[in-house]
Amino acid sequence: MTANRLQAARRVLTFAALAGATSPAQAQHYSVVDLGTLGHTISEAYDINDSGVIVGYSTTFADGYWYAHAFQWRDGVMIDLGLLPGGKKSSATGINATGVVCGIAESREGFGTDDHPFRWGGNGPIIDIGTLGGSFGAAKGINDLGHIVGQSKTGNGEYYGFRWFNGQMTILQPFPNGVESGAEAINDLGQAVGLAWPQGENARAALWEADGSVVDLGNLFPGRASWAFSINNHTEVTGWGGNDRNQRRAFLWRQGQMESLGTLPYDTNSEGRGINDAGVVVGVSWYGGHDPGQGYQRGFVWDRGVMYDLNELLPTGSTWWIRSASAINASGQIVGTGQINGQTHAFLMTPIDNSIGVTAPRPGIAGQPNTIMARGAAPGARVDFVYGFQTGSTSVPGCPGLTLEIGAAVHIGGEIADADGVARITRDVPPRAAGQAVYVQSVERATCRTSNRVRYTFR
Repeated sequence: MTANRLQAARRVLTFAALAGATSPAQAQHYSVVDLGTLGHTISEAYDINDSGVIVGYSTTFADGYWYAHAFQWRDGVMIDLGLLPGGKKSSATGINATGVVCGIAESREGFGTDDHPFRWGGNGPIIDIGTLGGSFGAAKGINDLGHIVGQSKTGNGEYYGFRWFNGQMTILQPFPNGVESGAEAINDLGQAVGLAWPQGENARAALWEADGSVVDLGNLFPGRASWAFSINNHTEVTGWGGNDRNQRRAFLWRQGQMESLGTLPYDTNSEGRGINDAGVVVGVSWYGGHDPGQGYQRGFVWDRGVMYDLNELLPTGSTWWIRSASAINASGQIVGTGQINGQTHAFLMTPIDNSIGVTAPRPGIAGQPNTIMARGAAPGARVDFVYGFQTGSTSVPGCPGLTLEIGAAVHIGGEIADADGVARITRDVPPRAAGQAVYVQSVERATCRTSNRVRYTFR
């Protein structure tokens, strides 16, 4: 966990390193919760943070009509985040670790041409953060530092991606000699992703570094469009790329390479919508036209080379149909949109295969204390936390045949899970650890259960 690799911690617990690659992906199973609505019949969820707080929109009834309102859902309760003055519609699109929310709201009646991006700080009304000079703007993503990205119209009628922080909105420039851009998400390193239009060509997935420089992520098929929707803290990106048959394929971009994730069986299209720090991707796969709304949709989760239909991972007898998945957090919880009892509702899917979920170090900054959290442990059980600098396989003492997915794993320490099954450990991380990538995992040795593996690079 620290730059000197916590050599002193080795005396607490020894893990014997074994040769081998990471274990193959296994199908995770989930419980599912209906998030309900704000009083009408429709809701959709777009993002979830590591505390399980969810945002999206739901319809509500007023003045004889139904309107979309932004919501926050926490611990079974959905609240209406409200509207901008003069508007009647809103939708929340992103939430960070501290519960700050971003989204899009009507600034005056006439949803579409007069939409503005908003920020909600956890209480009070939503706040209009302005535009690049035009009448339209939409906030799409927010990181844990409070940086917001999206797209806005300028006073000249052009559309550009933007980055907003502390009241200042700056343009995310298109490719050299390009024409327009738009941003969808931003990670804690300040890297934003979306799309940009080269002059005279189809739009391509783009990444903006923290200094504003733009990287062309390319495409899956020469000359075809691509679009990036989500980025994790290891600069792994997901979205979609088009092919010469007007079909879309979910992609994973990492280390300069874009790879197709394919589709679910019998489908013709897919899009990656969200990715967590473990590199697990969620999205939508469908059969039919090139747009998801034109086909038969199924939500998916992709993990270590395998794409699973979320509908096949629900409890036996479930009446849900999971249409699309929008986001996944560090514990593997998934949110999105499905059909239940003939209505379109937002859902929360939580892993139920008796596993433990571990988070990346928070705040993830070298030179200060960082906390790692494990959820899903047995209350009162000891949870041991380990780290390493490479993937691999490390045996767990006292658990024959059980291995961690980290090579030469080093023990950080152990903590007792509270009544909610949550264990937290905090350790100082020295300044020299900045830029150091580590893998983190936890294990409950009393039951021989391991958590997911998380990779993180300290800032």
